[in-house]
Amino acid sequence: MYITQIEVSDMRADSHQINTLGHVAFQTPTGQVQVDCAVRNSGNNCNNNSKLALITEALRQIARMPEYRAGRGSLSFAPGVWPLGVPANA
Repeated sequence: MYITQIEVSDMRADSHQINTLGHVAFQTPTGQVQVDCAVRNSGNNCNNNSKLALITEALRQIARMPEYRAGRGSLSFAPGVWPLGVPANA
């Protein structure tokens, strides 16, 4: 999957203020893949760290899909798309 853009939307705290929830959309030349994510709240809800954590979680979920886990698919990114602060091995 060649990712040309990453968008995070609908970031919010869960009802117990423990997790940050959100949708991460990966734009590709042929469409969009949207992943629903929940990450542990980092203390200051809906901040930049939470956004990066949601992107990292979305990449983790995609990597667990059978086609990627089995090595039949790969992820690549357009220049400048990889968000600063997200580990390269996410």
